[in-house]
Amino acid sequence: MAAMASANRDDTAFENADVLDLERTRNPHVAFGFGVHHCLGAQLARMELRVGLGALLTAFPHLAVHEQPSWRVGTLINGPSELSLSW
Repeated sequence: MAAMASANRDDTAFENADVLDLERTRNPHVAFGFGVHHCLGAQLARMELRVGLGALLTAFPHLAVHEQPSWRVGTLINGPSELSLSW
């Protein structure tokens, strides 16, 4: 069985695959799939995030992270387990 967490760390597809390089020029990552397998909801997910964060920051213009979050790391879902905010 292929390990899904290693999909974007293929040394044959990426130079320095374990390095986070936001300016990588050749970047055939599979975060939302690729080619014919591209996720139909990818644009919706990006738009929901853009609209949701925009509305949140409009309603709370002084919103700030109060302290460093602790992170939950999993195979499919990563993110803060708790996020303390102040406004």
